Amino acid sequence: MSNAGRSIAAVAIAVAIAGCRDRAPTPAAKPLDCAAAFTTAAAPSPDDRVMTLIRGCPACGPSFAPLLAEADGKADLTALAAVIDACHPGCPKSALGKWRTVLADAEPGSPSNRGWRALAESCPAPVALPPELRYLASAPLFALTMIGRAVSTATPTVIVALPAWTASGNGVEVPTGHRSARLPFRAVTVFDRQLLVGRLPIGVLDATGWRIDTAAPGYPGAAATDLPAALAAIAAPTSVSALLTDDTLIIAPRAAPAARALAAIALVGRPARLAVAVPVATAAWRGVVAPQDLAWVPATGARVRVDVALARVAAIGPDGAVRASFALPPGPDLAAQLGALWPAVPGATIEWVGVPPEAFDVTALIATIDRAIDAKVAAMAVGTGDAAASDRGAFDPAALTAALTSAPAP
Repeated sequence: MSNAGRSIAAVAIAVAIAGCRDRAPTPAAKPLDCAAAFTTAAAPSPDDRVMTLIRGCPACGPSFAPLLAEADGKADLTALAAVIDACHPGCPKSALGKWRTVLADAEPGSPSNRGWRALAESCPAPVALPPELRYLASAPLFALTMIGRAVSTATPTVIVALPAWTASGNGVEVPTGHRSARLPFRAVTVFDRQLLVGRLPIGVLDATGWRIDTAAPGYPGAAATDLPAALAAIAAPTSVSALLTDDTLIIAPRAAPAARALAAIALVGRPARLAVAVPVATAAWRGVVAPQDLAWVPATGARVRVDVALARVAAIGPDGAVRASFALPPGPDLAAQLGALWPAVPGATIEWVGVPPEAFDVTALIATIDRAIDAKVAAMAVGTGDAAASDRGAFDPAALTAALTSAPAP
């Protein structure tokens, strides 16, 4: 948009908003009925709860669609002004002027919450955020706050994942993958030189309205040398929901070496899941992450050990002994070899040992785990052994399965 175009848009917004200042809310022509949206959003399976609520509960009268478009970098400034006008935010002229100026100056197609953060700082009421959480200010949050003001005493509880943003309003870019609708609240974020442990914020919408359930240390948290202790010290959400999970979320950049993510999982000492991205079209926000739909658990019991450094696979008995060992299936790289292995071991727990090649990054790891999910692999684990054994023949899936289920050698 040219400077002249932005100026014209800003004037249009000013005219549209001017009439709402110092004016009491106008009652809707008919009672607001959001029951269907809340019923759908409260169901246990979907991860598009925020989108369902915003589309199905136009709490200010007109559709909240312009807010969703703006969150995806497709702002229609005139349409946004009409929504704000209908919601009667009660903000002074200066606050709304700053909001519209920042939005008008934004680069088209580049999502940013800068305008909403400016509004939250100069007029807190429309987003109802304490200072330490104003980095979460955004178009979807504005819509949820307005919906929260219109709920009834019969409103079911809906909890949602909020963006995994830092105080700067940015987050780690993670790959897409098979995702679970469960909501973790403990997170370990993998950076180049350190691991940070923090509490993910959870959004709650119920009969009391909209609120954010969070606790220190907020995301991304603080560096920790003892990950199990730091994770155990994180307070659980006060909201009770079957959607919440105690599994730790491992948030690793998509281009980081997979070895970094695997090392973090090994240090956690409790069930964990890798983070995958939720598309904006589903989540309503950019930067929302979800747990991949396969858990990483302690390496115990009968399992299949994959030595990613030696490109070997072994059957491990319940006693931890190597019963048989083979080369991984042939393939051009580790991802292809593992992809060929998974169909041979449905229902098994896979133990990863060794350091994978540098080129095997988090994106490749997520894609490999997705293929394991498709093949019905039960769980993943990180171990410390190796796949050595006297049998070093070519991959034999039947012999591998037989070794897993046979009695130990005398």
